[in-house]
Amino acid sequence: MRRIFTIKKVSTFVALFLLIIALFGCSNKNETSQQWKESNIFESGNYKMIGIKGRVGFIYDKKNMPIVKGQQNKYMWHLWGEKNQQEKKFKVLGTHEGSKKDVIIVPETINNLQISPNNSADVSIPTSMEFKKSGMWKLDVLLDGKLFDTIYVKVNNK
Repeated sequence: MRRIFTIKKVSTFVALFLLIIALFGCSNKNETSQQWKESNIFESGNYKMIGIKGRVGFIYDKKNMPIVKGQQNKYMWHLWGEKNQQEKKFKVLGTHEGSKKDVIIVPETINNLQISPNNSADVSIPTSMEFKKSGMWKLDVLLDGKLFDTIYVKVNNK
């Protein structure tokens, strides 16, 4: 009698464990597909930006100056909320959707950080960016080699 009771407990535990794994597996798939959605457009100062309001973004006019594959363009990045950002090294790594390989979108820089408030940001950084492929890109913003935040942009063919 005790042996049957133990087998029931074990089989119940295994069933619950498998159910939890299945639920977390489905949850992670949904999170992954949601992450590759273009970041929000917001206003700061007199400009529209793409990114996370009050955290990180760059000036972006989606309608009049979309990001186009193979076209290098200037972009002014803005950062909010972390003290002494101007003393840190800034870098942006990009990952094309469907790829696991990071590419350098903005090389590491410290000299270009502007510490005066610009468009309400704590720090602004003038950069150039070029994307070799169209589609969705994940942009990881790094300060001193550590992830500051991540935004997503769509790169057009034309």
